[in-house]
Amino acid sequence: FYGNLNPFQKFKGNHSSEINDALRQAYLFGGIQAAARPNGTIRIYRSTFRAYENKNDFLACTIAHEISHFLNNDQFNDSLEESKKAKGLDEKEREIISKRIRRQSEIKANNEATRMLYKAKYPIETCLNDLKFIARVEGDGEETKGDSTHPGYEEGIASMEDFIEQLKKESPGEGVTRIDRKWKYNRDLNALTFTPS
Repeated sequence: FYGNLNPFQKFKGNHSSEINDALRQAYLFGGIQAAARPNGTIRIYRSTFRAYENKNDFLACTIAHEISHFLNNDQFNDSLEESKKAKGLDEKEREIISKRIRRQSEIKANNEATRMLYKAKYPIETCLNDLKFIARVEGDGEETKGDSTHPGYEEGIASMEDFIEQLKKESPGEGVTRIDRKWKYNRDLNALTFTPS
């Protein structure tokens, strides 16, 4: 609920002091979080900017990761795959399959973010270093469990290192060429819109 509220708006009325305090606390104690929606919207929690400080290359990895989820239509495709593989299973078995599918989507999004940044001329290990940074900031070095939606620390690092070794064998290509684009910020919605021409 609080992740969807505009942190730059001062709330008034019933429970406003609690809402405003929750927004302040979410900024101070929140970590690095972002999410992609099927409609092309990417939400980046305000605490992410505080946690990254001036690490714009790591922020670029997080954004590329979420763009990958959108471009691959992961939310829909994961749901569809779950419905096919878990049809007729009980809720517990279905949840295990669902989490396994989501972990694979997270690994693919990490790999695609690595490819995007490599093509944009960032050092090839930028997203790997970001993944390590996030784990340390969040204090999360756990292994992959059956109910994990993301790969555990060692599995996530190992799969990205394997991908980087494969990527090194490919040509980085020409990288990103300049495209005409337009940015528009809507203060009322607290939304920044990017439109390529």
